[in-house]
Amino acid sequence: MATVKMLKPNALISIEVGTGFVRRVHEMIGYITADIPQEEIDKFYEVLKSGSQQFPEPWMDHFFTLTMLIGSIEQAADKAGMTYEESIPDTSTQQDG
Repeated sequence: MATVKMLKPNALISIEVGTGFVRRVHEMIGYITADIPQEEIDKFYEVLKSGSQQFPEPWMDHFFTLTMLIGSIEQAADKAGMTYEESIPDTSTQQDG
């Protein structure tokens, strides 16, 4: 009989990831949501704000998983002193030319 290694149900695993991996996860998020209308993305956030994780669309489950992964990585990076702040243009105050 063949066997496969599985994670224990209560496992918490620490891993090290580099900036390249984080960039690729961000790219995956963009890929998943590229063809999703803004109204659907807004619906995702409404479900999330309600405290539910019962998403009506399959893409929402994947989007949630990836955003949770990124959030966890960014929190760990901040705690380890591996983040920095960079100024970005404030597009909310720019007027149309």
